Amino acid sequence: MSGAPRDVPAPSPGAGVVLVLGPRVVATPARLRRTCARVAADVAGGTRVVAVVGAMGDASGRLLGLVPALTPRPSARELDVLVANGGRVSAALLTMGLRALGVPAVSLTGEQAGLVTDAQHRVARVREVRPARAAEALERGMVAVVAGGQGATEAGDVTTLGRGGGGVTAVWLAAALGIGACHVLDDAEAAEAVWFDPVLVDLARRHRIDVRVHSGPARGRERARPAPPATTRRAS
Repeated sequence: MSGAPRDVPAPSPGAGVVLVLGPRVVATPARLRRTCARVAADVAGGTRVVAVVGAMGDASGRLLGLVPALTPRPSARELDVLVANGGRVSAALLTMGLRALGVPAVSLTGEQAGLVTDAQHRVARVREVRPARAAEALERGMVAVVAGGQGATEAGDVTTLGRGGGGVTAVWLAAALGIGACHVLDDAEAAEAVWFDPVLVDLARRHRIDVRVHSGPARGRERARPAPPATTRRAS
């Protein structure tokens, strides 16, 4: 695919990868198309792909900007419901773009992807992942496009995971699905969430998840950046 970056090592054929697609790489239709081409190139090489996607650019900020005109003290629960829509819009659009390229794909909310959290709205912690729907999509040869940074409580209330939630989502899904590679594309907050959260560091080590950070698909190129050894070193 001519629009896909070429200087980043692709996962081995038949392997799996969880991609974290930050706000910058899906910020505009043009960037979405380039990102779709990058994902399509991985699929064409025989890689099973889960794409964890954030809101488009500053879409979350724009949604939150509507709130003060209505109330100075919004409910944290309703803020989660509001903000979660940003990632869901991106997931739907990315899925449409992939299908237009002939790549089978399905979008999933955090809840549909199986992320079960506590009830701490705005800063929820993942308790468990039940990845049946994402696993089914991969088995059927589809890309599972997951709205990042969100989940739901046991009662079904939407929650968001706070700063860097895309990285949190990706590592938990990689562990639950038995996928050994997690590539963060141009999202420093997601990378920091992985690097500095001891729970995620432990998950990455125990499940031998190779976390790498790249920059540039939104600019037409990628350059790999090393992540701290705590998350990139494979457990022996």
